[in-house]
Amino acid sequence: MAVTNEPPLGLQSRTLLQGQITYDQAKQREVNMIQELSYVDARHVFFAHLDRRRNSIRATVARHLGVPPADCTVANQEHWFHGSFNVCIEVEVKRGADVLIRFPLPYRIGEDVHPGNADEKVRSEVATYVWLQENCPDVPIPFLYGFGLSTGQTFTHHSYVNILSRGLQHWRMTHTKSKRLPLLSSYTRTHQSGLDVPYVLIEYIDPEQGEELSRTWPEGRSDLQRRSNLFCGLSKIMLSLARYPMPRIGSLTINDSGYVDLLNRPLTIAVQHSENDHMRFRIREEAEIDPHEQSTHVTVDSYVHDLLAIHGDRLDHQPNAVIGADDALSQANAVVVMRSVWTNFFRRRRGPFFLSLTDLNQGNIFVDEAWNITAIVDLEWSCSLPVEMLHPPHWLTNEALDDIHPQKYQVLHTEFMQIFREIERRQVTEREPASPLLHPIVEQGLERGTFWFSLALMRPPVLCAILYEKILPYFKKISGTSGGSAGFIATLFKLDTTAWLQRKLADKEAYDRDLERTFRS
Repeated sequence: MAVTNEPPLGLQSRTLLQGQITYDQAKQREVNMIQELSYVDARHVFFAHLDRRRNSIRATVARHLGVPPADCTVANQEHWFHGSFNVCIEVEVKRGADVLIRFPLPYRIGEDVHPGNADEKVRSEVATYVWLQENCPDVPIPFLYGFGLSTGQTFTHHSYVNILSRGLQHWRMTHTKSKRLPLLSSYTRTHQSGLDVPYVLIEYIDPEQGEELSRTWPEGRSDLQRRSNLFCGLSKIMLSLARYPMPRIGSLTINDSGYVDLLNRPLTIAVQHSENDHMRFRIREEAEIDPHEQSTHVTVDSYVHDLLAIHGDRLDHQPNAVIGADDALSQANAVVVMRSVWTNFFRRRRGPFFLSLTDLNQGNIFVDEAWNITAIVDLEWSCSLPVEMLHPPHWLTNEALDDIHPQKYQVLHTEFMQIFREIERRQVTEREPASPLLHPIVEQGLERGTFWFSLALMRPPVLCAILYEKILPYFKKISGTSGGSAGFIATLFKLDTTAWLQRKLADKEAYDRDLERTFRS
């Protein structure tokens, strides 16, 4: 009987947010595709929810700006644009600059599992805006007019409120003037919004001000002058952020009184992905832990332990985390090895820590034709991290995370660091001659392997590929040994690895049945 590669009868292509996908393609994906396939309907529901509140959006924007609602025109839904975690709606303003109101996508950040995640995300991003406005005015970011929470609370920049409120806020800021945390922001609580979802209201970046780097990156990245301008801009941003060491690892947040402090758990894409896939939820439900009450980290040890717990959660609870017994053991090995070797890559247990824009990708960077940076948008996922986690962007070679060619990246890393080093030396000479230099630590990222280790820590899906191909080669094999200890190492992942392995294989079988049923429905 002839063998064919045709999918089972009755399985039709399904629609993802990025386009069509077949059953065979879905089976090969490492992420939970049943969850991914649910996003199309979830987006439709959420967009319809916002569309029904267009009048409330218009009224809310008008109040923030101090203009009549009739002066504001909310873009129709077909003109909205969204990324992985936010939807942006342009609002045209008569006799004023256009603005952008941006809403987190609740179905992508675990809001249904942990109500409050969306507010947490907005508070953290707003706090980063405030901190940059105060401490790093040389970092080009859009103006933040205001923001709102799911409770209906709204906050507006003091220059857009009435004279009495403006005077009171000015008095408060004058008497609490300090660049240290907690930091009093320029945002004061104002009206109660008719919206029941959190948002930020920011300046609209006009095409004349620049365009997303992603639009010209594929063909322009081979241009040496453009690259030089981009690397110069990125280096200045990194060095600007590093002028102010942070006391611990975490994310900034703003409270109801307008104060910014480093009190939130370090909120990264890995954390939000994990909670959105209900993995962290299962663990916390068993332990009765409230994720929004998690503390920051004062040592690198506790943070690395928490990151590796996300890897363990994914392997333990994602139904399609493994494709077979060998893959399960390989991934369990990876987690155990990461737990064992991390001290070879991070030397400083209690700092220094610096604010890092962990989502600084080509789509969030606006540049002019010469690739001079004109704006940085989407400040989400910013957090204070160990200095060893500060590196040039991983996307310099334009390759997938698990397929970065070390030699290609080395060339661009060297080019980036030459510019970084020159700028830092010039800045230190002009400002603080006695300041310790950052570039020696960043330069060692590839030499010592901290670049690869940090990347594996922060991106669970690529842990195995990076560990086995990029990290383990830093360790020398002992002469005369066979190295056949993989099976034993995997037993250190769980007390009863055999039972765990059987459960994971059963999980995968159940997932495959559910996925096939999804494509039949």
